[in-house]
Amino acid sequence: MDVVDWWEQGKAKLRSFCAALSREVRKNEEQTLKFYHDCLAELSAGRVDNPTSTADERVAYFKRRIMDVLRRRLLGVAARAKCSTPCQDEPPAVHHVAASIRRTEANTIESLQDAAGQVFSGRKAIEAHVRQHFEEVFCESPGESDKPTPLLDAAIEGPVLDDQDNINLLAEVTEAELLEAIKACPRSKSPGEDGLTAELYLAAWDILRKDMLAAFNTMLQRRQVAESHTKGVMVLIPKVNEPVMVKDFRPVTLLDVDGKILSRILSRRLEKVQEKLLHPLQVRGGRGRTMHAALADIRDCIAVVDTANRQPRTKVGACLVALDIAGAFNNVTHLVIWEILRRYGVGADFITLIMSMYRKATTCVRINGSLTSPFVLGRGVRQGCPLSMVIFNIVMSVLIRVLACRLRGVSIPDVREDGAEPCLAVSAYVDDVIAVLERPEDAAALAAALRDFGEETGLKVNNTKSKALPLGAWGQQVPLPFPYVAQRITRLTTDQKIPGSNPGRIVHHIFVPSLATCTSKILDRSSRPTTAPLALWNGKLGQSQRHLIVCYSISVERVWNGTV
Repeated sequence: MDVVDWWEQGKAKLRSFCAALSREVRKNEEQTLKFYHDCLAELSAGRVDNPTSTADERVAYFKRRIMDVLRRRLLGVAARAKCSTPCQDEPPAVHHVAASIRRTEANTIESLQDAAGQVFSGRKAIEAHVRQHFEEVFCESPGESDKPTPLLDAAIEGPVLDDQDNINLLAEVTEAELLEAIKACPRSKSPGEDGLTAELYLAAWDILRKDMLAAFNTMLQRRQVAESHTKGVMVLIPKVNEPVMVKDFRPVTLLDVDGKILSRILSRRLEKVQEKLLHPLQVRGGRGRTMHAALADIRDCIAVVDTANRQPRTKVGACLVALDIAGAFNNVTHLVIWEILRRYGVGADFITLIMSMYRKATTCVRINGSLTSPFVLGRGVRQGCPLSMVIFNIVMSVLIRVLACRLRGVSIPDVREDGAEPCLAVSAYVDDVIAVLERPEDAAALAAALRDFGEETGLKVNNTKSKALPLGAWGQQVPLPFPYVAQRITRLTTDQKIPGSNPGRIVHHIFVPSLATCTSKILDRSSRPTTAPLALWNGKLGQSQRHLIVCYSISVERVWNGTV
């Protein structure tokens, strides 16, 4: 029998074994509880005529044993409650039971309505409506392969990966690499369709490692993943408190853990070469440049405009545009992904392996405990797959490179140490992109770049949710397809709340530059207190009057919505 087919059948056998073991444990618990209750009943009957201290001690003993069994049963309830506890080893209590019930009730969909106002109620009607909605969202558009790609031609000059990089991408999976990927899997997470968890693979490492390693290496040699790795179960996470439409839910795909382990191995290999693929101002969303660097970029931009406007008879303006990519992970076209990878120099064999995960990918939606019939995913990357973040970052690098080329940006001298361009034209954290407009002509260039990017990749900007924040002397009469926020930042004061990386993110303990004298505790790179949670200063303290002050609980959403 083929090793991959053997592994697929072995997973089914392993699940059956675990299910049988769980039933046996449950049966033993029932027998144990019955035995303890019978003992208590006998002791209670005996204590009526002849109560003794020995009998009291035995009653207390049996009660403790009963509580131990019930606590073990509640461990699953505590995990499903997903509530924070004062201590990690807090025993399950009534609070966890109530929280689990509330969470189940909150996730129960009783009715939905469409854009026309038609209401769908009942299990079959809701399932049919949800399935039809996502089938339309993820369907492949006709004629996508015939589209011209002038934006890709301008953004990607040629291959950046060499032969050695491609050899490393498809190298044989080692035992250490496999174990590291398993340990990196988050714990207490919902499994995929096979029901096997990361904890099981780690606990049975000595038993499964050789077979798992052989199956993974066979998949790499064939450039074809197992069939179970293309199947998923989509769950709906509410984005608002009271969702009434399907768009009010965020679809997250539950995948088999062994498929996610293989994806994590491939994503880590891609991360090793992503410095060649991504733009220097693009946050990785994982290892390397983090969201804190993006925050520092925007903070430095505000500080530069503020510094220039402090000079006599000087008026300098700029505009920060926070772009909202509509349905980012769901709308990216598969053909564009393969084309971008090919142009960057990723080998055809590695692309074929990635394509095998998506070419015949199917999913079904879980609603109120029931599953819809499966449908094909013709576009988008699966939220829940470790490889999706890296692939999406590579696609977004096209937009970042074009914006960095077409926009003039704000010059930030003597504050950068990471080799990035001195002019900040764009800052990006995954799909959260902030474009920096320095002159009115940049507005037209930004609109043209976004239009071309949307036509070629399927990733279009939501003009309603995108926001423009004027800085300094920037006039709101400059036409933009995005609404301006009510607040204008003209001077950066010591207590002013400023926007961070993107709307909606709440950032705690962020350090912002102040060019004015302040009484706050001064921090610098040489004498930073060890209690400082995060230091987001991303460059040199080039001027003696440039200090860092601490602002707590900055609500970015309030700033961008103009409510502060």
